[in-house]
Amino acid sequence: MEIDHTKANVNHKSGLKLAFDRLTYRIVKLAKSIQMTTQRPNPMAGPAYVVALQNALEKKVNEYRTPPRTGGTQISTRFDEFILNQVDAIVEESGWNRAEVLYALVQRGLFDLYAFLAPEVTETIIAKIVAKMAPPQPPAIAER
Repeated sequence: MEIDHTKANVNHKSGLKLAFDRLTYRIVKLAKSIQMTTQRPNPMAGPAYVVALQNALEKKVNEYRTPPRTGGTQISTRFDEFILNQVDAIVEESGWNRAEVLYALVQRGLFDLYAFLAPEVTETIIAKIVAKMAPPQPPAIAER
């Protein structure tokens, strides 16, 4: 009995294709489940000023290194010498001012915090932020 190698080869190729298709399906399914479980609301999504700060510190002249605008409410805060010395050294090296450096660092810290928080805690905080920005409107009075 003679074996038809072309037929055996075709069956082998179709078996490999089926195995590859199953593997691809599993990978795509896993990737979607990971994406669904890791995607979280993050109100700090946007320009990463810490990257611009990094580029300014590393003197990357062809990269984005524009500091953030720092207008808004002025606050007073206290830092220990360890933190303040680092901020001042970064200010001196980057050419940014303290407010710009602190804004970039706080923005990144908040981004990371929201990424690590449980989604329901993040949602609660976002609701409080939105309430401050757009207070609820009074109920409409029906016309008579």
